[in-house]
Amino acid sequence: RAAASAPGPSPVAPTFVQRANPAPEPEKARSLTLGAVWDITPKTSITADIWQIKRRGLPVIEDPQAAVDAGRVVRDASTSTGANDPGAIIAGFVQFVNAATSVTRGLDVDAKHRIDLGGGMGRVNLGATWTHLFVQRVIDSNGTVHNYAGTHGDCHVTNCMGTPKDRISFNAAWDVGAWNVTGTVNYRGSMLNKEEQSQATCSETLLSGVDSPAGCKIASFMTLDVSGLYRISKNTEVFGSIQNLLNKKPPFDPHTYGAI
Repeated sequence: RAAASAPGPSPVAPTFVQRANPAPEPEKARSLTLGAVWDITPKTSITADIWQIKRRGLPVIEDPQAAVDAGRVVRDASTSTGANDPGAIIAGFVQFVNAATSVTRGLDVDAKHRIDLGGGMGRVNLGATWTHLFVQRVIDSNGTVHNYAGTHGDCHVTNCMGTPKDRISFNAAWDVGAWNVTGTVNYRGSMLNKEEQSQATCSETLLSGVDSPAGCKIASFMTLDVSGLYRISKNTEVFGSIQNLLNKKPPFDPHTYGAI
């Protein structure tokens, strides 16, 4: 809402509060998986799974505009300039609603290899897992289709976690005697800084008009985790881990970090 003399909407972001809604029904889901395992050698194997999860009645936080349209807002009447100006919105109330359908489809590839070191040096287990997202789609109850795969995603649906198409992890575990030491490299692929694939422009720009980040792409991210285990006895073991050992900083994400 803008004052009558203003050329456009007031550049203000009101606070929207989530509140309960007894109306939504439990969601229903149907999943399909087709997989194959290839034992290349007695110590090496590869597993591939194509999967799809289809959910109906997915509960999500509604779009703030829907709350405004429904009149679930608090206005500052003192800013009203007349009968056709109800006053500025200072707060709104959004609630959970059942989206019509969501479809998530992807591919998981898992590879494992064992190396026996001999000479009392134990063995090393190597592994890699790759998850590729083909489709992440939400269809609103009014039929509007939103495709999120490879984009930042709408924070009302993805909770601002982002929807990269690729996630990969590599791990190496050394077992020797009572000890186990494991290192894991986690990779999250890059993604467009857009709320969905159909969005024509970048979600954020600098004052100069340049996309933020450059190229409207949030960079990939990689971390290293390490853990260690010592078996004191058959029934007792001590375990410890350090996540993000190298203290790697995540890439700049103005859509999340810039939110109120």
